[in-house]
Amino acid sequence: MMLFLVFGIVIIGRTIAHEKEILKLKSDFVSSVSHEFKTPITSIKALTERLLEGNVKNPKRIREYYSEISRDTENLSHLVGNILDFSKMEEGKNYIIPKKLILNYGLNKQ
Repeated sequence: MMLFLVFGIVIIGRTIAHEKEILKLKSDFVSSVSHEFKTPITSIKALTERLLEGNVKNPKRIREYYSEISRDTENLSHLVGNILDFSKMEEGKNYIIPKKLILNYGLNKQ
């Protein structure tokens, strides 16, 4: 009987340690993702404010700002897509690998 009690305590201890580790990983993930979002959003905000205030007069510079905003927006879109894909995989839902990845794999495999 004592052996079962000790065994149960060890299992509970390991489970608690594992849950703490998962919580730390999730916290680190949220911090990392938040940083990845914050950088392009800050850039988009600053560039948009400059354009809206009319502080940029040079047409070439205006075009560069719009290009940077477009790149940052595209990066955010990919980040959101990656997070959603990761979420689907974690939930165990059917996950389909995009054709682009399959084609690249086939081209690089020799």
